[in-house]
Order: sequence, then C-alpha cells, then structure tokens
Amino acid sequence: MLDIVLLAFNNLDITSRALSALVLYRPKGSRIILVDNGSTDGPEGVASLKGTVEAHGGTYIRVPENKG
Repeated sequence: MLDIVLLAFNNLDITSRALSALVLYRPKGSRIILVDNGSTDGPEGVASLKGTVEAHGGTYIRVPENKG
C-alpha cells in the first residue's frame, strides 16, 4: 500500500485544492494522510477537511503545535 502524506498549516484553499487533486488522481489502493501541523485557522480551516479525507478512506492527524 502507498501512503500519500499531505502536510498542512492553515491555507485552507491550497490544501483543499491539493486534497481534491489527490482524491481524483491518486494511485489505486493508496491512502491519503492529512497532517494538520498545528493550524490556527479553527474548525472552519484545515480541520474542516477531516470528513473529506475520511470519506475517501484516509486519515486525518492533528498535531497540536507546528513542528516546522
């Protein structure tokens, strides 16, 4: 299995577009992992993509503090 990791810090628009492209064009059998690296944009920001990731069999991970 291939895991595709998308690291995000705020920037909902860019992250959302990248996630949409990954959902459409990822290799068959791969899994998307969205890592929210301490975003400060609240529940309407990057965290709002959790449902999309999980709906496509992926994983959402929230890191409470930006690790760089």
